[in-house]
Amino acid sequence: RLVIFNTLGIVGLLAGYWYGLVDKLLQHDALGVIYVIAGLLAIGIFGSLNRGWKISVAKNFVKKNSVWAYFPKSFVLKVRKMAHKNEFIPSMAAQSVLVGLFGNVLGLITALGSPESVQAGAAIAFGSTAAGILTALWLEVNFLMLRTATSNLIEDVS
Repeated sequence: RLVIFNTLGIVGLLAGYWYGLVDKLLQHDALGVIYVIAGLLAIGIFGSLNRGWKISVAKNFVKKNSVWAYFPKSFVLKVRKMAHKNEFIPSMAAQSVLVGLFGNVLGLITALGSPESVQAGAAIAFGSTAAGILTALWLEVNFLMLRTATSNLIEDVS
């Protein structure tokens, strides 16, 4: 599910690029805030897929071994650590919102500079905020899927 969701998200992002929406955001982002948000998204997606892979491998190990099989204590501890290692993903989501809000502030500062720069400042403000919020939503869904899978894995092992 994680791979399918992220694939659909990337297809949506490519469709936005195809229809010129991404270009509009980048065209008005004179400060580079969108690039920082895109970097956070890339790190978050890569990390989510990496964590999802590790959880999937562990779930397959549990499925192959019957419920009555002995799980070494080290394996049980490793599974419990997985829940804590997933916590960086919502942090990436929160950071993308904060970077978007920072872009909003910078856009408002730009807009207040002169009457001619109001439109440019508004474009920076709204574009960076929208990118930050969309990135946060995407990463939060990834985290929710990982949290559910990890919880199910912990339940299966315990």
